[in-house]
Amino acid sequence: MAAGDTCTVYAGTYTGNVTVPAGTAGNYKTITVNGSDVVNVSGEFTLNSHTKLIGNCTKPAAPGTCGFSISTPSQSGGCLTATDGSTDFSFTNNVFFQCGLGNDVIASFQGTTGVSFVTIQGNTFSYGCGTSAAPNNCVALGLAGNHILVQNNDFSHFGIVIEAYGQYEVIRNNSFHDIYESECGSASGNCHMDMIYAERSNTAASDLVQYQLWEGNTATTVVGVDGKGLWTAADNPSGCGTSCFNVIGRYNVFAHFGSGMSSHTSGFLNVKWYNNSWIDPNNAALGSPASTSYRDDTSTGGGEINELYYYPQSVPSSWDWSPYALNSGADATGFTAGANGAYCSATPCTFSGSGGSPTPFPNDTVGVFTPNVLFATDPLANYSGGNYNLAAGSPALAAGTYQTTVASADTGTGTSLIVTDAAFFQDGLGLNSAGVQPDCVAVNTASNHVCVTAVNYSTNTLTLASSISRSSGQGVYLYSKSDGAQVLTGSAPNIGALGGGPSFTCAPTTIPENHSGNIPLPCTGSGTSWTGSTAFTASGACTYVSTSNTSGTSQTVTVTTGGSTGTCTITDSTDSISTTVTVSVPSLAMSPVSGNVSTTPSETFTGTNSVWSLDVGAGGSYTTSTLFTVSGGSCSGESLGTASVSSNSAALATLTTGSAACTITVTDNSTTATTTFTVNAVSSSTPAVQICPTQPCQVQMSGQIKIQL
Repeated sequence: MAAGDTCTVYAGTYTGNVTVPAGTAGNYKTITVNGSDVVNVSGEFTLNSHTKLIGNCTKPAAPGTCGFSISTPSQSGGCLTATDGSTDFSFTNNVFFQCGLGNDVIASFQGTTGVSFVTIQGNTFSYGCGTSAAPNNCVALGLAGNHILVQNNDFSHFGIVIEAYGQYEVIRNNSFHDIYESECGSASGNCHMDMIYAERSNTAASDLVQYQLWEGNTATTVVGVDGKGLWTAADNPSGCGTSCFNVIGRYNVFAHFGSGMSSHTSGFLNVKWYNNSWIDPNNAALGSPASTSYRDDTSTGGGEINELYYYPQSVPSSWDWSPYALNSGADATGFTAGANGAYCSATPCTFSGSGGSPTPFPNDTVGVFTPNVLFATDPLANYSGGNYNLAAGSPALAAGTYQTTVASADTGTGTSLIVTDAAFFQDGLGLNSAGVQPDCVAVNTASNHVCVTAVNYSTNTLTLASSISRSSGQGVYLYSKSDGAQVLTGSAPNIGALGGGPSFTCAPTTIPENHSGNIPLPCTGSGTSWTGSTAFTASGACTYVSTSNTSGTSQTVTVTTGGSTGTCTITDSTDSISTTVTVSVPSLAMSPVSGNVSTTPSETFTGTNSVWSLDVGAGGSYTTSTLFTVSGGSCSGESLGTASVSSNSAALATLTTGSAACTITVTDNSTTATTTFTVNAVSSSTPAVQICPTQPCQVQMSGQIKIQL
């Protein structure tokens, strides 16, 4: 291949290692897939400067369904590497899995020099250094060097996922999920399961962790006591000492973790956590001391602002839990905190203090410039349904605060804005040409905003695209983040990563198992803009059938159920929101439950977990004449009139008993639930006959006593 050439690979299975020689600046050597062909490769790719590896996979993608699907199950190497010192290369839209049995990383760039100006985008990574049948989870990405962008990738079944060593790195909008401690093996080291991990034990320039942005990532289901989120550590004093600094972690949403969500340890400097949502942390440590965010060993200059800590259980004081903790007073140097919010779904909800901040949350004061808050009402739209947007009227909406303030040394005019702490912001980190936008900031109000063109961290100076009005002490807010998304829309930022986004519910919240027809569930949206093209799915204990749109906030989603009980998750996949209904065992009851032959009692039917109104309504599978049936082998003429359905669980109908004593079985045809009516032999129209030897005597009639004289 010559510089500027493209090699197109057609469908097939290929074995062998591939080295892509270097191109030249602006003239890439590119390896790509023909159209939508499925291309499987068993071997390792080695990239060099000015090269590209471009697949056709849309993440998350299953191995063997697209190209390139890359694995190395029979050799010790990983799936992809680059020659040490390489610059300006990328790999996008590929699948990497089962890379190097016994190896410790899928894609590694951790040479002495490291790599630079790298883009890793749209790939699917899974099953580390083992297989789904025999997991041996290792590292997905081993980074070292400078100017590396990792975005929009999907990661599952790893130990540590990303080792983020190096300078000027942006790790954003990735998805991490299904990380299990039980899948650790010989390639897993100490089986720390960190989504992004930056801990160095040497001073090599390629390994020092400096000027990084971890933004907009999502993670869920990280199972085990070592399941952690974001971790920065400097290994002070034998490691990088005071040379590891300035990491921003913001607008990440992490849920269901065995351990803590964010750590700032071992003397790492200036780590700023703000506007993250930490949902169900420390769930493998219930009853044991734990903190969701932690700092120790003179990890100074930290920030903890507008963070949301959500605990789906009570937190007794005996657990010794804290939303964030400072290990000692030394960690308080330069530490700022404000407007962090915590919620427990049950009482008690009592937190503990820490060595560096002894007063328990939310009344802690160390570094706190805006009070923290313990929410009395649930701030989320639908925790059980996996919708972590803020609910309508949530106490976390517009309840946040600014990141820093205009410094007293600022002149009040011009394009050089001096702030109290510039480490909350970034200027693109040299990755602007790859699409990383500088932060835009607002001073005092959202309408007074401007974009940053450069950040001088040593002088706390933001260079602005244009002058902005300001005065000393006014709050400086993040207005838009690195992907250009505006995050300040009202009077103040929200607490947590998400806004009061769209949400919806469907009714009823419980439906029957083994329903024999369709169940058309009316769904009501909040903040939705549904149309006929909005896509819905259903999973779990139900199956999707169809959907019908009425308006932007009204949709009917039709499902069926089988023999499984549990949770039915209904998802608006267009808007990435969901809700749940419960599938339970139905039952049927009637009153009265007995009567005589040849009578017509009026019956009241009561259903449990039934959906009768939906069954006989528009889109249902029954009518008022077919919803119920009766049977009885020896009843001689039993029947049931047309039902009058007043709700999903209430109906009336007239029963005709027939001329013989028997047991009538009434069946709810939608669920096959049954109930019975006992028919007695005595008729209401035939009197008992009695021979009276003397007068007067009594004749027994049904329901009466008549005196015959």
